[in-house]
Amino acid sequence: MKIKVCEDTSLIAPLLKELHEHHLKLDPNLFKKVPDHVYSEIAARALASGEHHFYLAFQDEVPVGFIWLEELPVRENDLVHLERSLHISGLVTKNHLRGQGIAEAS
Repeated sequence: MKIKVCEDTSLIAPLLKELHEHHLKLDPNLFKKVPDHVYSEIAARALASGEHHFYLAFQDEVPVGFIWLEELPVRENDLVHLERSLHISGLVTKNHLRGQGIAEAS
């Protein structure tokens, strides 16, 4: 398996759709049903901001999951000098591949 930075919305959108549909099943009162084109638009807006980063997991050159990271401002405090941190906005593995360690830390 390979992990690669990805800015291709055609690869990101199907995984984002799978994540959203999972959330929709869990809480249909919170999450909205949306047309498929919305997933590409969301990914494109996120990438255009320069503050969102998608890392896709590939198995035999096929995307099987992603982690979506968002840069967020952080105030300096007694422990850190950072001005930004990374927040996990999304984490998904294709349904049929769950439980195989794709989303585990190594």
